[in-house]
Amino acid sequence: ASTSRIKIGPQVTPISLRHPSFIAKMGATIDLISHGRFVLQVGTGWQKAEYQSFGFPYDDAFSVRYEKMIEGVEIIRRLWTEDGPVTYRGKHYTLEGAPFWPKPVQKPHPPIWFGGMGRRSRQAVARYGDGWTPALPHFTGMGSERYTEGIQDICDMARAGGRDPDSIVPGAL
Repeated sequence: ASTSRIKIGPQVTPISLRHPSFIAKMGATIDLISHGRFVLQVGTGWQKAEYQSFGFPYDDAFSVRYEKMIEGVEIIRRLWTEDGPVTYRGKHYTLEGAPFWPKPVQKPHPPIWFGGMGRRSRQAVARYGDGWTPALPHFTGMGSERYTEGIQDICDMARAGGRDPDSIVPGAL
């Protein structure tokens, strides 16, 4: 209530802890209330205890959690940008004529950042992301050298995929 410039959003929400349609709805609401200052930061999730304590199944296979994250982002983007009801049939999620109103303030949609340090997480940033939130190694932190290597890797993968790295990390390199 005291600022109009600071961006707000989760740091980092595992998509598989909530259905993507609910993340989309919560994000759109925050974007509306904040007049377009919402940033969605998503990840695969890694704390099995977090899932278990809230009664959610935890997929031990990283590949399954990764697939859910990517499908979730596809659903969220479609709900935020498509005018009519959304139908989606993926491996992990299904929507059938799902209405979605109101839409977020930011166009085409609020930025979606991916969290994580692993190569697959950086690939998600390069292919689908609007930014990167590196997960800091526990107890050791992250030096500027490791951060710069991660940014370089993301930019290289973006270029290899035909994407302008400046659309992800403006002026990073």
